[in-house]
Amino acid sequence: MLKPLDTLDTCICMGASIGNAIGMEKVNGAEQGVVAVIGDSTFFHSGITGLVDAVYNNSNLTLMILDNRATAMTGGQQHPATGKTLMGKDATIIDLEALCRGLGVKNFRKVDPYDYDATIAAVEEEIKKPGRP
Repeated sequence: MLKPLDTLDTCICMGASIGNAIGMEKVNGAEQGVVAVIGDSTFFHSGITGLVDAVYNNSNLTLMILDNRATAMTGGQQHPATGKTLMGKDATIIDLEALCRGLGVKNFRKVDPYDYDATIAAVEEEIKKPGRP
């Protein structure tokens, strides 16, 4: 597509963004950066394995985990980072950064999405970094 819409957007299934990004990066060489976007709940549900594959395969991509502390896709249910079970009982909070670093991610950055300018700057900086994640 022509600017400013010169991007590729795919939507295959829940949790597929990371695997798609790995494949696109391997085929295209990620000259302009490949970005995968996934929600926090989906990341816990089916994205962790994709991140493991990205680290294992030395994939050069940027992963954005949109952390809203809810399962936004299907109605706001609890998930492993909310501190509650589906029945409302207290549960261990899984820390996204600690999990990602434990999987071998070397570069992890938190951004406040309500700070629009800082968010745009962070995304622009991150997609230029080689050797992601």
